[in-house]
Amino acid sequence: MSRQQPVHPLYWHIPNDLIDDHGSHLRFQPNTAVRMLVDHGQNTGLNLEKIAGFVEIGAISQDDFDQLIQLMGYSYSGVCEMGRFKKETAQRAFDAFLAAGGDPKNPTRE
Repeated sequence: MSRQQPVHPLYWHIPNDLIDDHGSHLRFQPNTAVRMLVDHGQNTGLNLEKIAGFVEIGAISQDDFDQLIQLMGYSYSGVCEMGRFKKETAQRAFDAFLAAGGDPKNPTRE
């Protein structure tokens, strides 16, 4: 039995210092070390689909997979559309964003 992983913080990603309806979006705060490991894995054949396959056979838990996705810095909208990411985890992350004073309609730099 796996324990429920904590949710990673969301932040407004504003590319190229522009704030507009199309360029800014909520993302999970990426972990640089995890991002480097995932990038290395993709270069050596261990991509996200293969990692997801480990969930299907029970080698890693769904909660661990969800946390990996968060630590990679996925966008919130991306995980909401991802069939392999639990909706409950996405909702917990969004609720934590709101509880921390985040505004879902107003991108701000932090």
